[in-house]
Amino acid sequence: MPSYDDRRDPGNDHMRALGQANLNASSMWGILEAWPTFNLHTDFSAVMSASDGTFEATVWQDDSDDA
Repeated sequence: MPSYDDRRDPGNDHMRALGQANLNASSMWGILEAWPTFNLHTDFSAVMSASDGTFEATVWQDDSDDA
C-alpha cells in the first residue's frame, strides 16, 4: 500500500472495533464509507457474501471537476 494512502490499517482497526458478532452487510458498508477507508482516492466499493450469494457494489464518481 502507498504510504500516502493507508486505508488498510484503519479499515482493519474498524473491523476489530466492530467485532465479528456485529458484522453484516450494513455494518460493512459503514466501515467502507468511513474515513480514511473512504477518501478522495476511492473509486469502487463492494460488499460480497459467499454464504448467501449476494453482491452489492458502488462506483463513486468525483464531480468536483464538473464545475
